Amino acid sequence: MKKSTKFIAGVVSVLLILVLLGGSLLLQQREDGNIVGAGTSEHALQKKDSLEYNGKTYPLKRHIRTLLVMGTDKFNPEEDVSGLFYNYQQADFQTVLIFDQDKKTCTPIQINRDTMCDVPWLSVNGKVGGTKFCQIALSHTYGSGAEDSCVNSRNAISSLMFDAPIDHYVSFSLDSIQIINDLVGGVTVTVPDNAIAYADPDFVEGNTVLLQGDKAMKFVRTRDKEVFGSNIDRMSHQRVYLGGFVQAARECYAEEDEFSLKAYDQLSPYMVTDLSLNDLNETVQMLVEYEILPIETPKGELKLGTQFAEYYIDYDSLWDLVKNAYCT
Repeated sequence: MKKSTKFIAGVVSVLLILVLLGGSLLLQQREDGNIVGAGTSEHALQKKDSLEYNGKTYPLKRHIRTLLVMGTDKFNPEEDVSGLFYNYQQADFQTVLIFDQDKKTCTPIQINRDTMCDVPWLSVNGKVGGTKFCQIALSHTYGSGAEDSCVNSRNAISSLMFDAPIDHYVSFSLDSIQIINDLVGGVTVTVPDNAIAYADPDFVEGNTVLLQGDKAMKFVRTRDKEVFGSNIDRMSHQRVYLGGFVQAARECYAEEDEFSLKAYDQLSPYMVTDLSLNDLNETVQMLVEYEILPIETPKGELKLGTQFAEYYIDYDSLWDLVKNAYCT
């Protein structure tokens, strides 16, 4: 049992690193939007043998496994949302991992949290009542914030990705960043720019800073909301943070036999997943043994909507990524 638990701790740590790598982890207000559809059935994720695009059929690879990794956030709404089933969590980070069991590779496809698409919305009885054209991050606001919200996000992302199957999901709360940061004794970074100097006097370009406590949260989350496109700077900070975190985590693994167990015990309250114990073991084995390819993100155009950033995806670009990862 101890060995299995250490496997679980390993996958938790690896997946958390992926969340830190690409996420737009910022508290934001929920975007207003109108319901544009009604009466649609819940997206089915049954096993299939092909995908279709522009009237052509493309066979799926036979030996692939897929996992959706989500980073979620919480905030308090200001507007009245009575009559709809909300929990006020957004999936600010959404990446699908496609494991090719023949080639021994893992392809991560990251979906921009601001991607505009038709998102299923749930009624109070948990049934799909229609779709809403909005940021895909809001797919997680429907439901309780637990399994039903994760399933709704999975359905929305699978539908966006031309009905590509997604086998399982795992989500983490944003709060876990500070926990894992302090578990490794803090993370040392060299600040790459002055973009968030207003948030902390230490965040000045060229400074070497040991991030501990809420200082780590500030470094990976903060952006100037008044500057359009400031998420680019934030993602740069997250890449810098990742480099420091990996180094600190490796030192902890080498020095402390029980580090994985400690990490799992402290992180498990912040995780929601439908992975079984066997699934977790297989996933961490693949993450350890397979070649992890660079994170892919579909091209698109970022626009300023009425209030918030809106990302309009290039579907040809997205299809190229999906086809390469999923199809023969």
